Order: sequence, then C-alpha cells, then structure tokens
Amino acid sequence: MLLVIFLIAAGVLWASVFGYVGVLLALTLGAQHRRRAPRLTTLPHVAVVIPVRDEETFIAAKLDDVSRADYPADRLTTVVVDGGSTDRTVAIVEAARAAGAAVELVCVPGARGKAEQLNAVLPTLGQDVLVVTDADAVLDPSCIRELVGALLEDPTTGIVGARVRPATQLLEERVHWWILDSLWWIEGDALGTAVVSGVCYAVRPQAVSVLPADCTAEDIHFALVANARGWRVRLARTAWATELRVPQTVAEFLRFRRRRGFGYARELRRVHPQGASLRWHASRLLRLAHFFVTPALAAIVAATGTALCLTGQWHAPAGIAAAFTAPALAALAVSTTLGGSRRRWWRLGLAAGRLAGLTWLALLILPRVGRPPFAQEE
Repeated sequence: MLLVIFLIAAGVLWASVFGYVGVLLALTLGAQHRRRAPRLTTLPHVAVVIPVRDEETFIAAKLDDVSRADYPADRLTTVVVDGGSTDRTVAIVEAARAAGAAVELVCVPGARGKAEQLNAVLPTLGQDVLVVTDADAVLDPSCIRELVGALLEDPTTGIVGARVRPATQLLEERVHWWILDSLWWIEGDALGTAVVSGVCYAVRPQAVSVLPADCTAEDIHFALVANARGWRVRLARTAWATELRVPQTVAEFLRFRRRRGFGYARELRRVHPQGASLRWHASRLLRLAHFFVTPALAAIVAATGTALCLTGQWHAPAGIAAAFTAPALAALAVSTTLGGSRRRWWRLGLAAGRLAGLTWLALLILPRVGRPPFAQEE
C-alpha cells in the first residue's frame, strides 16, 4: 500500500510538472510558424506608469532609466504615481520636472497600495499602450520597444510581460526566475494564458478593468481578467528588466515567496467571471492545483519515499528521483541565462532541488485567508 501511494503521488506530481511543460512545448512548436513579425511603421504613444511610495532610494535612477529607452521621446510619457510618500520621493520628482524632465506627477494621498494608485490614473490616460514598471526595476534600453512590438504583432494580445533578471547571487532566486520566464513564455505562445510580473509589462487599456482596492498582485489580476475577456497574455522573450529588490538569502527567499504567493493565490480564487471560456477555467484550475495540490503531493512523495527506503525498497524512490532529476538537469544544461559555462551544472542542479523544496514549503505554510504575510513593502 505504501508503494502504491508513493507511485500514484509521484506520477501525478511528475505529470503536473514535466508532463504539463512537455505538452506546452509541443503546442508552442506548432504555433511558431504562425507568429507574424511586427510591422511598426508608426510607433504608438506610450505612457510609462511608475507607482511609488517612499522610493527616494530608487526614483532618480528610475527616471534616468526610462529616459534611456530606445523609443522616440515625443511618443513616450512618464507618469509617476505617488501613493503618499513620507520621504523625499515627491521632492526628487519635482526637482527632475523643474530641470526639464518630461515627467508627469500624480499624487494619490492615502492610497492603500499599488492597486489604488493604478486605479487613479489608468482610466485617465489616453495613450495607445501603457507600460507599468516598478521603481526598483532597471529596463534594458530596448525593453519598451520590444514590449510594444510583441503587443502589436497580434491584435488579440492584451498584455505582454518582460523577462526578469534578479540582481542577486542567490542561485535559488535566479533559477526561480529562469523557470518562470520559460514557463510563462511557453504558456503564452502555446495557449495565450501566461501571467506577467509587475516588474514590467505592457497593456492595452481596454484589456483591463478597475482593480479591487485590497489587491496586492495587480499583475496577476490584470492577466486573469484580460484572459477571461478573450485577450491573449504573453511574454516577450527579447524584453528584459532587472529587479533590484530581490532575496539575497534563503530566509529572504521564503519571505518573498510567501508574500507574493499569497497575493497570487488570492487573485486566482477571486477572479472567476461569468462568460469566460472553458480554456480559461481549465487554466485557472490547473494553476490552483499547482498552488494547493502539488505541495501536498511533494510532501507525500517525500514521506512515503523515505519510508520505502527504510523498508529496503529503495529502488522505487531511486527511480522516481531519476525521473525528476534527469529532465530538470537537461533543461538547466541548455539554459543561456543562468551563467553558461561559468557555472557548473551540478551547482545549478542543487540550487534547483533546494528551490523546489523551499517553494513547496512556502506554499504549504501559506495562509489561506486573512492579511498578506510580511505586508510591508519589499
């Protein structure tokens, strides 16, 4: 009975991870020949929206960052949305405006979070495309152009996200973002059901709606709502953003994953509009399973596998371990964004193993209701 439980749990877990990715890859390869190259003979007007609160450490560099974008300055408007800063954030923006920077400042006193800041400005902006980015994100000069190009190459695409580089030497965090970038890209290309990171994404204003005031994961909410309305959500493989405020230690990694996981899970449970397609509902249920079922399966596999080793039936856990390890190492070996030949594959493999354990642990202890854990700004 112990062996049966172990094999069933391991089989379902493997299928939900590697089986799911394999199906997506097959669908992605089939869709590649249908992808059209963008024809941007006339670049649209873009508003770069930067929600801030107490960001005096980053805001000056962020304004310089946007000014370096490879996009025509006469078609780019920077909008800083302050949510009630008590430091020098507003003064720094005002000084930049006085020095001639093409920056608009919108103050939303008493805003309870990023959602209320975005709600205050998104309905009032008349630009064709909105790019939302965090103050602690450094965009590649080509990032905005690449996002706009990916958004406009397909009139059914409503949101396009940038790929994220974490500014850390913590391998678990770097592997985490490599997995998310890869997964979201193939989900977007295969099904149009990707999610995006709030670090940086571009959106058509008509694809999204007003955010709930208590929303702490507006990126996930926007993606789910756009998908439910029939818009595709994708990732632009050539658009890069570097996130500066990221975990540097394992303890910080657990804090980040719990906090962001709570917001993600709450939006998954909250967004279930009527009239959404069967594909959308299936995608949502699968994401919920990844959040709430796979951690439990991983715990069952670990417990029963250990017990089987103690009974002498070590061959079953060994075989299952190989079934998980081989495809993971193969994927890491072909990665071009994790350090290439400068890092040995075994270090990445160990980091990936630790990442899986830490992520599932964070999800197992994730609060199901109540306020977000570690609610202060990261």
